[in-house]
Amino acid sequence: MDFLAVHWLWMYVGALLMVCEIVTPGFVILFFGIGAVATGLVLAAWPEMPVWVQLAFFSVASVASLLTLRRWFMGALGVKTPTSEMRDIEDGFAGKLATTVQRISPALPGRVVLGDAEWAAVADCVVEPGETVRIVSRDNLTLKVEKLTA
Repeated sequence: MDFLAVHWLWMYVGALLMVCEIVTPGFVILFFGIGAVATGLVLAAWPEMPVWVQLAFFSVASVASLLTLRRWFMGALGVKTPTSEMRDIEDGFAGKLATTVQRISPALPGRVVLGDAEWAAVADCVVEPGETVRIVSRDNLTLKVEKLTA
C-alpha cells in the first residue's frame, strides 16, 4: 500500500482536523475532518477523481456532516446549548415591566419603552398605548409582551 497516495493524504488531514477539535471551542472542526475522511474514502474507490471534484466533494461532505450530525453529537456528548427561555432569564428581560408607546396587536407589532430604550414588541392580544405590559421573552431586538391582569 502506498501511504502517500492522495486518498491517504485526505484521511491524514481528516484525522488531524478531528484532533484539532480537542483544543478548539465550538465543535465545528470535527465535521471538516469527517468531510476529509469521506473524501479520502471516495477517492480510494475512484483514484482518478479530478482535484476540483475532490474539493467540491470535501466541501459538500463537510457542510452536510455539520448540518446533520452536530446536534446529534452534542446531545450524545451531553453538551448543553442555551434554549431561548434560558437566554431570556440570563439576559434579564423576562418578567420586567414596560410601557407601550405604539399600539400592539397580534397582526402588527408595536413599540414599548423599557428603561430609556424603545423596543419593537409583539403580543397575543391588543395592547393600547400607555398600558403597562410584562416582558415574556426576547427574540433578538423584539420583545414578546403580555398584558398585566387586574
